[in-house]
Amino acid sequence: KYFQEYLNKYPQTSRQAEAYFYIAESYYYLEEYLEAIGYYAQAAEKSLDSKVIFMSNVSLGWSYLKLGKFDLSQQYFDSTALHEITEFKEMKKGKNYWNAHQIALKKERESGLLRTRRESQ
Repeated sequence: KYFQEYLNKYPQTSRQAEAYFYIAESYYYLEEYLEAIGYYAQAAEKSLDSKVIFMSNVSLGWSYLKLGKFDLSQQYFDSTALHEITEFKEMKKGKNYWNAHQIALKKERESGLLRTRRESQ
């Protein structure tokens, strides 16, 4: 109720996806899975936050599972596994960039191109 009122009062809010997610959660715990599915789908569609999208897709999987729609449930669970693999690869890529940056800094220091604050004082 409160999240729906919030959306009505602030239809252009940047927190729209989160509000849809919490409305969906309310319906899910009231065991109104069809209603929950609609709001989870809206949350996933409107969100720019990968965590909200991930949680919405997991919850869509659980909602379809509760309704006995096993194929749909499996699709959403599979999509979340793919999301996690992608996130892990991006984190690993970031770590590789960080390591390469650290190696470059070390080489610049060794060659005298880069000085630390203490060295320049």
